[in-house]
Amino acid sequence: MLHALEAGRTKLDEYYSQTDYIPGHIYAVSTMLAPVNKFKFFLTKDWDQKWRDIYRKSFQQALIPYQEQLSTSNRSSDGSHSAARLSSKLDKMLDESEAQPNAATDEMTQYLDSDTIHIAPLAFWKEHQTRFPAIAALARDILSFPATGAGVERLFNTARDVCHYCRGRIKSQTIEELMMFLCTSRFDIEEQEAKLLEKFFSYEEMESAKEEKDEKLDKIEIDLISDTEEQYTIINDEIGLDEIGEADEVGEAQIPLPRNNTQVRVSGRKRKSRDDDIFEYH
Repeated sequence: MLHALEAGRTKLDEYYSQTDYIPGHIYAVSTMLAPVNKFKFFLTKDWDQKWRDIYRKSFQQALIPYQEQLSTSNRSSDGSHSAARLSSKLDKMLDESEAQPNAATDEMTQYLDSDTIHIAPLAFWKEHQTRFPAIAALARDILSFPATGAGVERLFNTARDVCHYCRGRIKSQTIEELMMFLCTSRFDIEEQEAKLLEKFFSYEEMESAKEEKDEKLDKIEIDLISDTEEQYTIINDEIGLDEIGEADEVGEAQIPLPRNNTQVRVSGRKRKSRDDDIFEYH
């Protein structure tokens, strides 16, 4: 058992080391975006100081475009707001009192060095998006990445029904629009069904119904497909065909053939001869 665990750990280390070659260290940044981890996840003895510096710098570089976007939008909103207001001494005093230093540079430090919180990432960023606007925007983009490719594979299998050989002349843009329409339609239907269920059932009732459904699915017995089942099927089919062929040969041998008919037919018509009056001689 110990050897199996060590082999599994070695294989995981092999795959995990490949994440260091991804530009921007997305996996490390997404780990820090979870409020249960933050930067304290890398402060354990399993991580060297070199990787801590690299991951913190990657987080800072990933945050720069969002900080620039927020600063640009703030300048435009402040400019339109100041142009609309009256230029009076009272307004100037209010502007000076409301002016605050830009907290975008300190936003990363406040978040990464704060205490961890055991809460779902989506719920945390929805609650703290005004306190950490740049990091919340970064979390919205990075945490939306699928953890696995299973959903994408299912989408490709669905697209196979659209990209049929009979529709070989459909453009790629049309296929993309059809798939987007299909996904949004399914999402709208699921949302409508969820809202309809909320009107008649409570949250506890819906959860208990899901548990009952899962229990029923677990009780279903599934016949597993063997890796050599197809080979056995082919062999059995060949044996069956051979048996059918032998049976046909035996059957043909047992069927009696019809007897040869050697009777001579006699014609009842009289043939013409030279002695008949029909012929004229010259």
